[in-house]
Amino acid sequence: MATVTRGQLRTNVLTRLGGNNEFFTDEEIWRAIDDSIRAINLYTGFIQQTTTHTNFTVSGQSVYDVPSGYLFLTKMEYDGRVLDKTSLHRLSNAFPSWPKDTASNSGLPVARWAPLGLTKIAIHPAPSTSNLTIKLSGVVDQTALASDITTIPLPDEFAGMIEDLASVYLQLKQGGQVFRQSAVLYEAFLRRMKELKRFTTIKMPSYRAEVQAA
Repeated sequence: MATVTRGQLRTNVLTRLGGNNEFFTDEEIWRAIDDSIRAINLYTGFIQQTTTHTNFTVSGQSVYDVPSGYLFLTKMEYDGRVLDKTSLHRLSNAFPSWPKDTASNSGLPVARWAPLGLTKIAIHPAPSTSNLTIKLSGVVDQTALASDITTIPLPDEFAGMIEDLASVYLQLKQGGQVFRQSAVLYEAFLRRMKELKRFTTIKMPSYRAEVQAA
């Protein structure tokens, strides 16, 4: 894990752009860096947090709001146990009466959870006890980097990806030959993404195809 500053990211992006600090303003570069961090975070989930919520459960209630701050959840601990993550489709197929199932009437312990979109979750079976504590883990948004000395911890290989993607974003406004050349940077970004084994199935929009067709 490396720690970089916004200033370091800005300098490296500007180098990729040939040092052209007249055509690209600082504000544009900073915004492109922030947007790149957000995009890569959505694909990889490298910015995560875990929070504990006391008095969370309501007896007999199966659907709950996701606490604010999360883009999406990845893990839930209930009463000290990690619950299995499932989908609404699988939950409905395996337990057609899941909205009515409780730990009491089913005789089963609370065992799984499912995201319902991005803002709600289902717990199955519904707890029969109120005010139990849960622990949630998930992906959160990156706070915009406030100044050149603001630091952000990154997996070692991610700084280069952020710089590649930010450079592509910035060159989009130029069009023509410069935009075509930016496809090289975009391909470099895609190669870095594919090099990470867990992301080998990721699908990104192809600028190359659009450039060749132009």
